[in-house]
Amino acid sequence: MPTFLNVETLAAVSRQLNRLPYAGGFRPWVTHLQRRDIERCRAASQQPVEIILPGGGQRMIVDRSERIGNLFFWIGRHHRQQVQLAKKLLPTDGVFLDVGANVGEFTVAMAIDKPQAKILAIEPNPIVRTNLEANITANHLTNVSVLPIALGDQEGTETLYQCNDSLLTSFVPISSDHAATAEAEVCMLDNLVRSMSLDRLDVVKIDVEGFELKVLSGAKQSLARFRPSIIIEINTITSTAAGFDVSDVYELLRSQGYRFFAWRNRRWQNVENNLPTQEDVWAEPDERVSKTRSP
Repeated sequence: MPTFLNVETLAAVSRQLNRLPYAGGFRPWVTHLQRRDIERCRAASQQPVEIILPGGGQRMIVDRSERIGNLFFWIGRHHRQQVQLAKKLLPTDGVFLDVGANVGEFTVAMAIDKPQAKILAIEPNPIVRTNLEANITANHLTNVSVLPIALGDQEGTETLYQCNDSLLTSFVPISSDHAATAEAEVCMLDNLVRSMSLDRLDVVKIDVEGFELKVLSGAKQSLARFRPSIIIEINTITSTAAGFDVSDVYELLRSQGYRFFAWRNRRWQNVENNLPTQEDVWAEPDERVSKTRSP
């Protein structure tokens, strides 16, 4: 690792470079630094550190010895276009639902950008949730509610599996690196809406490592009633591990009157004729598509 700059300075430079339009060219260099830094931090039992993400002043407490935390440390916001999209879609006084909030990249950004909005963060993993709550506190946010549950297609409990080198968790063992860590309460979004007496739901982000179809299956009434914009991770690996095909997600959303967009050539483009299998997708109600310009 270069010695003419300390690690913190190198990482701060890297986070700024990642904001450039063609930042992908820097990724091999950053990946090399990441790998060495993770090894060093694990060997030294490195404590979590606080960083400031470029653009907006969002503070984030990250564990550099853990893969996702180290990614934030070196790259910064790694869902930059998706976060910007969510900000543009959410009304000033709207309701944003973060399903699979993890450590709060979306939750905190939305709460800072829309202080009058209601932010609901769904995170069933107790270890991850502690980090999420720490990031909410670090940013002095008062418009976020953290719900220690998961969303699915029926009420009950599910076993959480966590990767041994990161805070990524799922309800299916994606690989041999995933081990059972905890039991989580699961409820349907439609029931949650009723229990919380929600009268609107504007934007929903879903990143649940193979549980997407179940989340949507338990949300049909809410999708029909509120017609929220949806930003959802499509991942054929996790879908296959969970026993369904990504086409099932598209078909369910199509049946609810949604159309699909993905980030292509530096803008959100309609992908109806070339549906992604490994990408974040923006699903928008058909009746709003003609009125919605690509952010």
